[in-house]
Amino acid sequence: MRSSAIISVLVLVLTPQCLANNERRELIFYLSRELLGQWLTTGANFLTHPCTLVVKPKLTNWMMNYEGIFSCPGWSDIEGKSITRCEMSTAERAVQNFLALGIDQHLFRRVDARIWLSQRFTIYQLNVTKTRSFPV
Repeated sequence: MRSSAIISVLVLVLTPQCLANNERRELIFYLSRELLGQWLTTGANFLTHPCTLVVKPKLTNWMMNYEGIFSCPGWSDIEGKSITRCEMSTAERAVQNFLALGIDQHLFRRVDARIWLSQRFTIYQLNVTKTRSFPV
């Protein structure tokens, strides 16, 4: 078999996998941003399930780190965990870890997460339209 044929077959097989991984990472990124925004303002609620995010300081080897745990207790036993030196990145990585585990363990489907995210975006658009409708 010629080397160009082998390369062509590899490209055809590996390209969909790379695209799927990029799509998954992008979805997790946007979902985590939305959940973090909720957590900072009113409390996280994902797919109609209340979720908790706890970030607390932790002293390790005389260095201050933050430990984060994100979970949705009434829905699943999955916990997203993270330890970093920055409080916000700990929170973000804990949420992303939860979302990745949730997708991997079939807690929710990507389609459901996309629909939830688009509904949140629609709510934001309606709120912006309402707040801008005052006379100038």
